[in-house]
Amino acid sequence: MQPLRTVLLLSLAGPTVVWAAEHYVAPEATARGDGSLQRPWTLAAVLAHEKAIQAGDTVWLRGGSYRGVWVSQLTGRPDQPILVRQYPGERATLEGTAAQEAALTVNGAWAWYWGFELCNQWPDRTHGRGPGLNVFGDHIKCINLVVHDAGVGIGFWSTATNSELYGCLVYNNGWQGSPPDRGHGHAIYAQNSQGTKSIRENILFNQFGYGVHVYTEGGSIKGFDFEGNVAFNNGVLTRQGAHYDNYLIGGYKPAERITLRENFGYHTPGKGGGNLSLGYQPIRVGQLTYGNADVLVESNYLGGGNVVCKYWTNVIMRGNTFALLSAGVSLDPGPGAATYHWDHNDYFLTRPAPFSCQRTGLGFADWKARTGYDADSRLVDGRPPGLRVFVRRNAYETNRANIIVFNWGVQEQVAVEVRGVLPPGTGFEVRNAQDFFGPPVLTGRYSGQPLWLPMTNLSVAQPLGVEARLRPTAPEFNVFVLLPRLSRLATN
Repeated sequence: MQPLRTVLLLSLAGPTVVWAAEHYVAPEATARGDGSLQRPWTLAAVLAHEKAIQAGDTVWLRGGSYRGVWVSQLTGRPDQPILVRQYPGERATLEGTAAQEAALTVNGAWAWYWGFELCNQWPDRTHGRGPGLNVFGDHIKCINLVVHDAGVGIGFWSTATNSELYGCLVYNNGWQGSPPDRGHGHAIYAQNSQGTKSIRENILFNQFGYGVHVYTEGGSIKGFDFEGNVAFNNGVLTRQGAHYDNYLIGGYKPAERITLRENFGYHTPGKGGGNLSLGYQPIRVGQLTYGNADVLVESNYLGGGNVVCKYWTNVIMRGNTFALLSAGVSLDPGPGAATYHWDHNDYFLTRPAPFSCQRTGLGFADWKARTGYDADSRLVDGRPPGLRVFVRRNAYETNRANIIVFNWGVQEQVAVEVRGVLPPGTGFEVRNAQDFFGPPVLTGRYSGQPLWLPMTNLSVAQPLGVEARLRPTAPEFNVFVLLPRLSRLATN
């Protein structure tokens, strides 16, 4: 049976996208399938591009578990990407079964992977384990995926030119060997050389390793655009008392063309760790030493941990809120640094001499005098007041949004305004990002009034093969995902 070919137009931020035929894949499919809803294809045959998948087609993944190691060669065209997408209202899970191989490796080009789950079911967390997702193809979009309990959550490599990670939940990834081994396995491990990688609106938490790890020893880390991401408590699964960086950008090669706008970070108080680390070490070439090139850090909101900026030639640091409390801000311009543009920031810091410049501790007045920065910034000695709520509307799914709550007043419930996301009368559900596949924390039909979300008695998805029990970040901080009610998740 040949699929019925239809045409669907969707306008997003880029050019008009045209989709044509719809095909179906199911875990129980056989080689006799024809890609119809009644007789679906196997996933392996579709990803290998053995079937009649053309540019612009959509492949729907029916619910259930797809166990194995999957490699995609799907290749569309610039105005007709191929979509591989979870079927509405169902839960499709790609379960990696190999110790060292990714659950899904994406080659090809001009394809979108959307809305399904990836994990690794190998229970040993004391040895290296395969990634959830490795992206090598160019012009790839990974949209609203859920990736957990793998090695690295998502490997986002240099060959994935001008590709995007958007709206993904990435948690409980990594491993740790016998003492004195540190934790390994980051939410996102990324490198880039040509074009710009877009990493937007992702939720990254509770890894053995880092949240964002833009790092290289022999490759390239040039051209990254981070926006709207929230990373928190990364490193919590290690034996060490302190957490790891939520965002690390730097390595043995110079970083350049880095932008971070409107991102969020949090570490539980008393656990240390970096919230934002820009730069790793001076770059040495022969007898010469260089810094990284340029970074823009604008309108980010970070709670807990510390902020480190070192070895950059050009830095714009403006409009940020750093509620680091007992941690601080450390600066080392390094070789060849130009005059930085560093101002209009808000600091909530409580320790004495919370600033450091070239390893010298400074109070706020001395920091401003020595650096010339932060003339129009402010410092508050104490916690931020009350409540800060950020609602981040999803660009790909109607009536979906991430809700980030900094509940400095430690209220048991918080009111969240979602008029820009839900029209009145729309059925909705709100899920706790830390236990995304658990029961919703709130359901209903939107009346136009704020949603009251709970900040107590929230659960956390526990990692596979780990004895230690994770605790929620609430009531001080939590992330929720607002979804239309029709998209409610099934349970495998």
